[in-house]
Amino acid sequence: LAILTSRAKLPGVAALLRTRWEASSVSLEIAEMLWRLSPTEVTLDLLLKTIPDQKSRFYRRLAGDFHLRRAHITGSAADYTKAISLYEALTKEAPGTDPHLDLLTARAFEQAGHIAEAERRYRVIFARTKSSAVANNLAFLLTNKPNTSAADLQLAETLSKLSQNAAPSDPAVLDTRGWVLLKQGHA
Repeated sequence: LAILTSRAKLPGVAALLRTRWEASSVSLEIAEMLWRLSPTEVTLDLLLKTIPDQKSRFYRRLAGDFHLRRAHITGSAADYTKAISLYEALTKEAPGTDPHLDLLTARAFEQAGHIAEAERRYRVIFARTKSSAVANNLAFLLTNKPNTSAADLQLAETLSKLSQNAAPSDPAVLDTRGWVLLKQGHA
């Protein structure tokens, strides 16, 4: 799995896996490789319709991804709630073992408008991982939440600098850095 996933840039690997999955959807390893190599709407739809074990952790994760993606399109509170519910259930099974899932859950809370809960989760994840991506998300949230305090802006500045040092040309990081500076009055 790791070897094929690391070769994601090889032409045709995702198409080969998709063809293999469509021929016989029995191996969750193939499904997982396909999702890692080609996380598209087409792949998501195919896997959700054909994974035999719908109680598997992988299926439930995909279902959460589906609801979150649909919520992005429709703005549906029910889809955000469903995605959050699925992600939280997975997190409770193995707490702290999947930082990406923790980050998805925090993002889902943020996008659903549950800013205080999203902030709490971002802070916990950042304390545990020191991830620059989490730092950037937290900095953006702190900068843009209602009634941003001076302390929040100071923390957002620190976090945005950390993110910029880690990824100096990342547009999302540069955007956050710009918002922090603007909110601090450095227009």
